[in-house]
Amino acid sequence: MEVIAANPYRPVLEHVVPRYKDDGALHLERALAQRLAVAVEAWRPPPDTLLVPVASLPANIRARGFDHGWRLARLAARRTGLGAARLLRRRGGGADQAGLGRGDRQRNLDHAMVARPTPRPVLIVDDIVTTGASLREARRALQQVDVLIVGIATTAYVSESGAMPDKGLTANLGYR
Repeated sequence: MEVIAANPYRPVLEHVVPRYKDDGALHLERALAQRLAVAVEAWRPPPDTLLVPVASLPANIRARGFDHGWRLARLAARRTGLGAARLLRRRGGGADQAGLGRGDRQRNLDHAMVARPTPRPVLIVDDIVTTGASLREARRALQQVDVLIVGIATTAYVSESGAMPDKGLTANLGYR
């Protein structure tokens, strides 16, 4: 499944996203949600579509004091006129994905998410796509409960070369 990303992560968002997510710089939230909304709108989703954020580790949410993915999804939903729902949750442990390589990220997330069903179509949303491991796991969990996924949208993508990572999963359609 393709991913539409609004922006490359470098050189600007590599400073902005961690300030928002890890340092609690909530004044950056609206700008990031607006960029996510750009990626969402590029899909032209049906009007009854729900934006579903990738689930974060509960320990990370507690440490930050807020669920950054849920907050961005809700704001992007308001901007696009769509709904938002928390259909995914992380089960058990697993490590934070930061600092893990491609293979370790995938193994870390193997069956780490569970989903609630919905009759409405969903668009999976996340702040950043790096290897695509979190997005693949979110897609797997939603498909397991027969949810119709219309696409995946992110605020940014990480790539050293300027191309989207993992050509089989993603395409840089939102940044031209």
